[in-house]
Amino acid sequence: MAQYNSTEPPAAPRNLFGVVLKSLRLEGFSVRDYQHVRGELEELLTPHIQSGRIVVDQTVVEGFSQIIDAFLGMLRGDNSGKMIVRVTH
Repeated sequence: MAQYNSTEPPAAPRNLFGVVLKSLRLEGFSVRDYQHVRGELEELLTPHIQSGRIVVDQTVVEGFSQIIDAFLGMLRGDNSGKMIVRVTH
């Protein structure tokens, strides 16, 4: 009912009807559901990250003066992976 008079499209995927037609199943997950295996995951991934076999995606912005632009860029989705503001003194 909240969208009856809305001029914006509904907040659902445009292809939702196709998902239903194909009987696809959507399932989300939360990292919080897997806290019990965090240690095992870190043990497995850490050597690969340290060796460069797995690259962590991140956007690094230099300087405290860029913090607002970095934050707004993160909200717009301008970053790739983590948004990091590197501050040196």
